[in-house]
Amino acid sequence: MLFGREADRESDAETALSRELARTPAAKRVERAEQLAWHMMKIVASSGGGPGKSYFRAMTANENMDRRSAEAPQQVPVNNYFDFDGGIMQACVARDFHYALVMPEPENGYASIMKNSDAYRRFFAFLSQEHYLDMLVLAYRVPGERNFTADFASRQLGIEESEAERILDHMYQTRMLQRSEIRLADRILYAYARHDETLIVPFLYFAGELMHNSDVYYSLPMRAEPIFKAPLGTDSLSPDWCDDAAQKELELPFGAGYTGV
Repeated sequence: MLFGREADRESDAETALSRELARTPAAKRVERAEQLAWHMMKIVASSGGGPGKSYFRAMTANENMDRRSAEAPQQVPVNNYFDFDGGIMQACVARDFHYALVMPEPENGYASIMKNSDAYRRFFAFLSQEHYLDMLVLAYRVPGERNFTADFASRQLGIEESEAERILDHMYQTRMLQRSEIRLADRILYAYARHDETLIVPFLYFAGELMHNSDVYYSLPMRAEPIFKAPLGTDSLSPDWCDDAAQKELELPFGAGYTGV
């Protein structure tokens, strides 16, 4: 019976959320979902009493602050970081930008969902090459249903077409971009497109947050355990960065594991 009551409570909460989002205009549903997530984060942060109660008031007071009109935008405390043994949560509540992240810690720890250190070093070295990051961003500036060629990329980035071809081919070989063939009378023309995901946005945004451009933020450190309990990639299901050459060595089909539609 107790189990049934618990299930009913969960069902009631999910039903209430579903109704709230259903009556929200379609254009506002993502924003409303973020607002609800932020509210739940505040409840979790304050549920233990102690500093959480005062923190709840502080967080509420800083919602929707206008940092763009502030004399020192980096001094406006709109970033919030929650740190519990059960996981981490973080959010930005500025008027111009909102996000909410809830990441419970997996059973094997955060290191188990990461690549290994060598994979990250290779990846960051890859992106640090001249024009590489700009090329990747360009792929996300093109509408999702359209492809683009090296000629287009060279004009957009102001580089030689041969250089654009080299970079695009490298990005294809490392699975950063997709590629299709257009057969002309005398040659094959390659057209490129981004993958059907949006990982570039949180990747670049959180990299920017890691640079600590904001001098002031709120944090609630309630965690006794270290963030990483083992080296990166320990017990990971996919610890390596596997490019096309590695795929062939392992006799795996290119794009193995891809489940996009």
